[in-house]
Amino acid sequence: ILRKQLTLEGSWNSDFSSAVNDWKESLQAIAEGKIQPQLLITHEFALAQSDKAFEVIKNREFYNKIMVVNE
Repeated sequence: ILRKQLTLEGSWNSDFSSAVNDWKESLQAIAEGKIQPQLLITHEFALAQSDKAFEVIKNREFYNKIMVVNE
């Protein structure tokens, strides 16, 4: 990013206000068992294996959500 003078831009794709709160609705659905987020995680790596996690992304292998955990 620094050496190539790249610019990163992000986006926020959910509503969060006092009137509409997608996060609150999502957490409620999880609490009620309507959503099982653990089923969305296709790969899990220990922090020491983070290089392997990035290889999955780099090689464009199939993944939905990669989780890196500090065990």
